[in-house]
Amino acid sequence: MKEKYAKGHVKNVEIDPDIYAEYVSQRKYLEKSVQMLKKNLQKDSEIHKQDNLRIMRENVELIKEINKLRREIREIKYGTKNPDEKAPANKIKDFKGKDHVNEAIDLEIAEKKKAIGKEL
Repeated sequence: MKEKYAKGHVKNVEIDPDIYAEYVSQRKYLEKSVQMLKKNLQKDSEIHKQDNLRIMRENVELIKEINKLRREIREIKYGTKNPDEKAPANKIKDFKGKDHVNEAIDLEIAEKKKAIGKEL
């Protein structure tokens, strides 16, 4: 291939020492920059991962609290601790007719929401 494209003898040209020193200096700087960027990327990735795990844990706790509050509401409404057990139809009708009970439930829900808001 050399014979095909190189017409004649190719001379080895000596590189000026100042140019070579500048080349070496820039190469070291760029290698150092790449290492620093990789290190920063790894650190940022770890921080991002920790933030995501923290948020997921908080979400799990909030979901547990929501489910607990739903169970408490169900207990208050139907007077039962077993979620599968249904209250009699006439008991539900009696409950719906009592506004003061609904207000008490609404007040309790508002207090629970405030408590959750303070935790955040």
